[in-house]
Amino acid sequence: MMPWRLLRDFNSYIFGWLVGCSALLGPIAGIMICDYYLVRRRQLVVEDLYLRGGTYEYLHGFNPKAILALVAGVAIALIGLAVSSRALAFRLRVVCRICRFRRAVFSVDAEASPRVEVGSAQRSGS
Repeated sequence: MMPWRLLRDFNSYIFGWLVGCSALLGPIAGIMICDYYLVRRRQLVVEDLYLRGGTYEYLHGFNPKAILALVAGVAIALIGLAVSSRALAFRLRVVCRICRFRRAVFSVDAEASPRVEVGSAQRSGS
């Protein structure tokens, strides 16, 4: 790794190195937090952390479910590197235009519908 290439252009440093690093560390932290709070319910057996065949050894020292969660988390995080920012900005503009069009159509339909007051209809009939 050549640090001068990372620092030569801030765009490659931020979107290359930092996003790549956070794409790996974010899912690892998420797995650890979920395991501690949700799976273990904040009960940790410290002695088993250092024992062979303890609670935390899993399958030859690897937890297959955690590895699958890590791969899924990293894949989702790296989508940001695969999708260019211009394509993402274009899609966001399209979605905003669709939302504005729908809002305009529904507001026109709501204004065009006849409004009947319940009190006036009852008074004229009696």
